[in-house]
Amino acid sequence: MAAVLEIRVKAHKAKVLANVFPGWQSLNNYSWAVNGRVWIVWDPNYYQITHIRSTPQSIHCLVNGNNGTLVCFITVIYASNSIEQRKDLWAELSSIEQIVDKRWLIVGDFNAVLYPNDRVYGAPISLAETQDFSNCIHKLQLNEVPWKGDYYTWSNKQLRTDRICSRIDRVFGNLDWMMTWGHNIVLSWTKLQKYGKNIWAPGTMANIWAKLRALRQVLKDLNKEEFKSITTKINPARQELLQIQEQINQQCTDELLCKEKQILLDIEKWSLVEESALRQKSRAKWIQLGDCNNKYFTVMIKERTNKKITRELTSLRGTKLDTPEAIKEEVVKFYKALMGSNTTSLPAVDRKTMKKGPTISYEQGVALCGDVVDEEIWKALTSSLFLQEDLEYHQR
Repeated sequence: MAAVLEIRVKAHKAKVLANVFPGWQSLNNYSWAVNGRVWIVWDPNYYQITHIRSTPQSIHCLVNGNNGTLVCFITVIYASNSIEQRKDLWAELSSIEQIVDKRWLIVGDFNAVLYPNDRVYGAPISLAETQDFSNCIHKLQLNEVPWKGDYYTWSNKQLRTDRICSRIDRVFGNLDWMMTWGHNIVLSWTKLQKYGKNIWAPGTMANIWAKLRALRQVLKDLNKEEFKSITTKINPARQELLQIQEQINQQCTDELLCKEKQILLDIEKWSLVEESALRQKSRAKWIQLGDCNNKYFTVMIKERTNKKITRELTSLRGTKLDTPEAIKEEVVKFYKALMGSNTTSLPAVDRKTMKKGPTISYEQGVALCGDVVDEEIWKALTSSLFLQEDLEYHQR
């Protein structure tokens, strides 16, 4: 089964399918879009596909495997370049979701970015570009299916600063799909052909268990070839980056800037791979040794406990404190000085003593509480000695 997007083939020339996919059946949306936008082709020996609905930007269908193991909805999308026209697509997905009661896969070219880092170079991504797409994904509770390959799936094929790369092709699955097949890791077909073609050949294994067991060593070999000595790939890249940056400092050119960006992307990629490998190793070790009350488990708990203990503290006077009592006393003193201490009484003005001195009348108190008017401001300003001298100078 395959989907072809942006075909640019007129309806009366669609018979070319018979030559490209002999014996296969097909669906298209010529009735909705000029020259069509989407083809779905499949081999009837393996699948039976029921057409549900077509729109100018999508085709919805129900897929049944002839062996009975595959039953799911699939939506193939080739979205419009216009934000307004894509709103019809988001509404269509919300509508079709009402009748979906099985695993659902949504795949295609959405012609829209979803996250701020989905475009490099070019104009910055705005909220208007991502809002409708993001709202649709959250409303339908879709999850992106794991993938392996280049992050940016489209570019304008220009050079240097005119080049723009975006991620607009995506695959999403609903909850039922992710619970069934969401954990699968997609490997390159060329790699599997190279390493595992003999394992999956018909008739070589009697059952799935035996095939998976044989595939284990194949995947180990693949892992060694692709991910062994990751550090040896990162260190030379960093050295090359330093050399290029030194050359940029001496004489900056577009070619050097392009090389710098590419090396930074390579370093980031291999750093993430290295981090992921270390995480997997640590999890595997914990699963193997940390799930029971053995020595490894006890050591790990003790190490985590020790990280939470303050074993040494330097006081405000510069003295090093290494006993729990001294550290506790110093912390209490610090916060007492910072926050102050409690008291049974606070000093205050004695009103009786104040009344014995000069006081203002009630009318004067009311006047003090009144609003300040412009005349009072002018009077206060002109009463200043310096301002008076300045006014007299200007009057002269």
